[in-house]
Amino acid sequence: MAGRHEEAVRVRCKGEPTQVGFAIRTRAIPVGITDKFLPLPCFRGPDAQPRTGRATASPTAPRWWPRLQFYGDLVTKDKVASLAFGNPEDAFGQKRAGAIFRESWYFGWLKKNAPDVAFKVYALPCAKACPGAGNLFPWSNLVYKNSPHKQIVWDFLRFISNAKDDLEQHQLQGILPVWTVNLETPYVKGRPDYASTREMLAQPVPPNYYHPKSNELATAFGEAVVGVLYGKGQPKPSLDEAAARMDRILKD
Repeated sequence: MAGRHEEAVRVRCKGEPTQVGFAIRTRAIPVGITDKFLPLPCFRGPDAQPRTGRATASPTAPRWWPRLQFYGDLVTKDKVASLAFGNPEDAFGQKRAGAIFRESWYFGWLKKNAPDVAFKVYALPCAKACPGAGNLFPWSNLVYKNSPHKQIVWDFLRFISNAKDDLEQHQLQGILPVWTVNLETPYVKGRPDYASTREMLAQPVPPNYYHPKSNELATAFGEAVVGVLYGKGQPKPSLDEAAARMDRILKD
């Protein structure tokens, strides 16, 4: 999302920017930090590869070093991002950042919490490859495997698993539905992320979150990203360490 703010993109006060061009995610769980880093270089990132038991697009590959260096430079050198702004969605909603990477629920958050912010939703930028749209980030309907009433719950989910329920449920949540037929409904076509979603759905499916160890893998990688952002490490050794951790996770 990009905001059309009338104020200057960057205003300095006592050496610190009060507005920046990009709201970078540096806090919360490392999984989320990894998730927001991967689209920026416009390449696929390190997701689990069940067939080989290793991390694909290995972080030790030389092509990854300048990408993480670029990401760190946004904060430490170019000053177009800041570590002091807290959550990116808050910074954007407060007109302290001009652009943000976020999922389909965010425009509803803006409508409720920052209705005076004028914005437009774009597809993630392309370089040698265009990031695709994986899942559309709805909350999942799950069945607890140890539930004594598991069969009843499964029967209920099968009963409500239809296009009508899918549209009603996600419309109430303010997020995108899952069923393909619902992507052409008036609700979806009227959303500000309709065009960008269609654009990204036309691209190859990106890395997903469905490997059993995806959270552990993303945490290892995210901690390397955080270290570089805070000046506690350099890209190559940080990624080498992350790759070693990721391979140990996959081996265990």
